[in-house]
Amino acid sequence: MDQLRPLGLGILPVSPREETDDRSQDRRIAKQSPPAGTQVKRGSVVRIRTYRYQGESEEVKVPVLREKTPEEALARLLRPLGLGIQVVGRVDTKSRPQEGRIRDQTPRQGTRVRRGTVVQVKVYRYAPPPKPDRVKVPDLVNRTISEAERILQEVGLRLLVMSVGRHKTYDRALADRIRQQSPSQGTNVLRGSDVRVFGYRYVGRP
Repeated sequence: MDQLRPLGLGILPVSPREETDDRSQDRRIAKQSPPAGTQVKRGSVVRIRTYRYQGESEEVKVPVLREKTPEEALARLLRPLGLGIQVVGRVDTKSRPQEGRIRDQTPRQGTRVRRGTVVQVKVYRYAPPPKPDRVKVPDLVNRTISEAERILQEVGLRLLVMSVGRHKTYDRALADRIRQQSPSQGTNVLRGSDVRVFGYRYVGRP
């Protein structure tokens, strides 16, 4: 600057400044326009661009974001440090209060990064546990064992024929048919449950 005044020239700093990792270059001139040696008229302005030291003062530590919402993390923790945030994924959780809160972050907490860095996060997504798969027990009374087995298979239940408790009958038409069932018709049970049946035992004529 002192060299330009005697020549009747002005100086105009311009932005953005050139970044440097050399602290000794901070605020020194990196570029000028017109370049040295150019013939100009008195009163002309020389534009200069200076160095800006990008050392530790331009780096910040990434804070802990876990359990914060992205909005909270940005407003309270990241924006004051010159950092941004981006949601890049979701992780299922069975806890409704965790929904929308941060689970993971990259870079990790404590990592030194430059201002302007965007922290990528994954947030929780509420995924309630599936409701038990339940079905209604069909009516099996007076069905044959083979019919009952087919009917139960269609709804995802299993047939369990009880050998005890069979009721004597003199009616041949009732042989191999079901007299009683447990659980009873219309009961809601888990798919895959057993249905116990008790049949008739034909004993001939009295």
